[in-house]
Amino acid sequence: MIKKLIIFMSLSMLVACNGKQKTTPDKDATDNPPPLDPVSDSSGDYSRLLVQGKFKEIIDKTQKELGTSKDPAKLHYYAGFAWFRLKDNQKARDSFEKALAAGGNFADLYVNYSEVLFYLKDYAKAKEIITKAMGLFPKEPGLWYNMGGILFEENNPEEAIKYYNEALLRKDSYVPALISLGGYWLKKDPSKALPYFEKLQTIKGFEFEALMRSAFIHFKLRNWDKALDAVTKAEKINNTDTRIAKFRKNIEIFKKSEQIMTLAKQKKCPAAKTELKTLKEKYPDFTSLKSVESFTKRFCP
Repeated sequence: MIKKLIIFMSLSMLVACNGKQKTTPDKDATDNPPPLDPVSDSSGDYSRLLVQGKFKEIIDKTQKELGTSKDPAKLHYYAGFAWFRLKDNQKARDSFEKALAAGGNFADLYVNYSEVLFYLKDYAKAKEIITKAMGLFPKEPGLWYNMGGILFEENNPEEAIKYYNEALLRKDSYVPALISLGGYWLKKDPSKALPYFEKLQTIKGFEFEALMRSAFIHFKLRNWDKALDAVTKAEKINNTDTRIAKFRKNIEIFKKSEQIMTLAKQKKCPAAKTELKTLKEKYPDFTSLKSVESFTKRFCP
């Protein structure tokens, strides 16, 4: 009974915190597409421009150098990267195909070309490219991840999960797969999602959101102290995020509510009533306060 009531009380909070969980790349390429992994260049010029986000300059530079370059495939690749970041998937596709036609044969080219095909919803071609590349670059996690994304779009989540796991077998810190698997299991079985977000906590740039997701999972599992611990760690990374105070408040409320109802069910009525009074005074706006009060009165009139 206590568990059912706690679950009922927390539904609105779970919806607010959970948000949209992505299991595939975003189909809409206009919605901040993920960065592609550039191949390294000896001069460093393209790397510098990529870091600076000067994608139009990259395109201009590749066009100027194509006539004299000994490695046109790499230039077409950089142009494709730039077009993708400028959200022009068709031109990105054209550039990647020119890179292949010029003899380009490196893993990033196949990974990023297949990703652009995914955004263009040309799943058949993407599968063809990925399958070919898997034979050439069997250790490249991005190929397995992209195949998983396509399978999700084709409503085959079981097979998609297998490919995401294959990506992690090749690189256990492969962020896209960790995020996708964490998001998938968060909906299906939160306890299975936890290891992925715990791994993300160890990867620079992902610590905060991974801790917040871990806190949310512990909340769903009613591991109140672990949820509070994760929130506290997240706050040390970013103490300006407005979600922290609200989340901590909700965890404390539900932890206290469960304690009160447990005391009431055990007929420890004086303690239950004292804790209930404290809860009412500290959190008078708690929307499920009446539910806790009603439950307590059933056992402690």
